[in-house]
Amino acid sequence: MLSSKLGITADQKLIQESEEKLHKVLDIYEERLSKSKYLAGDFFSLADLSHLPFLQYLMDSLGKEHMIRDRKHLSAWWDDISNRPPWKKMQLKKFMECLEKVLNGTKMIREAIMELLLRGD
Repeated sequence: MLSSKLGITADQKLIQESEEKLHKVLDIYEERLSKSKYLAGDFFSLADLSHLPFLQYLMDSLGKEHMIRDRKHLSAWWDDISNRPPWKKMQLKKFMECLEKVLNGTKMIREAIMELLLRGD
């Protein structure tokens, strides 16, 4: 995903190898979460919290939601930690900030077009 934005060719072999490694890690998480509600035990901790941004990116931006959803316990854990009110509030805040940027950009474009039309260039 980043490679195309940076104008470089993605190394498909490296991507495949990295995904295989990630699958192994997620299998370990799945096993761990079959025995406890959270990664460090039966309490929400920094171990869980630290995974939120990367997993959100993995699922949304990279389109790899299946890597989580195909694992029963990992999927349930993700649903639990990603639906916590502070995380949802932060996600909403990020969305609103992006929306505001888009709307401000749209307003600036509209104003520039109107100015050009009024000038008669």
